Amino acid sequence: MATPTIFRQYIDVLNRLDELGTHIDFLIEAAHAGVAAANECTDNDPLGARGWRRWQMATRRLRETHIGYEDWRADNTNQIPSVVEISRNVRIIVYNTDEGTCTIGKEPKNKLKKGSGTDQIVEINQYNLFPEPEKFIRVVDFSLRGKYIAPLITYALCVFHEDDDVRAELSCVIETADGFFEGFSERIFLFGGDFGGGVPVKKKHSGNESEFDIPVVRKK
Repeated sequence: MATPTIFRQYIDVLNRLDELGTHIDFLIEAAHAGVAAANECTDNDPLGARGWRRWQMATRRLRETHIGYEDWRADNTNQIPSVVEISRNVRIIVYNTDEGTCTIGKEPKNKLKKGSGTDQIVEINQYNLFPEPEKFIRVVDFSLRGKYIAPLITYALCVFHEDDDVRAELSCVIETADGFFEGFSERIFLFGGDFGGGVPVKKKHSGNESEFDIPVVRKK
């Protein structure tokens, strides 16, 4: 199993996310939107509703915060909803994960088994570990730019939610086993668990508005 680079101190997290073209507030907003949606479910909802709603609304908020910032776009390649920063070739996908999220000594696993689409993502992430990965990566069907060859690297926005325990990290999966995450090249802790501290300042809560300030940055 690979030994990942872990970013858990606030300033290190901010710097790494800046390199990827995103912001910690955007990712926290997405995670909390998913958790809020899951909390709306009751025992009368169908089995699996909490997990689906958490994923659905986290994905929606991920897009709302990213699209129009830098070069982020929505994408649905292989029927997997995501956001992609086309100038950096970075993609982010939301996953519901377990208690390994934001935990030193453990790693997150996806709650539901994933199929060939995720396996392809992980395979491409593996190639990004090598120099000049574009020499190895096959043509990728990417809806925004047609067919192209590029070292597109995908990060999982891992969200864990159990009662009042909520954690999130942004991590690059490079190994899977039987449809579940097995290894990472890097893990960027966002909040909860063993996050190193320095969380964003909360603003006064009023109604349904977000409890985190989101910077508004116009597209360059």
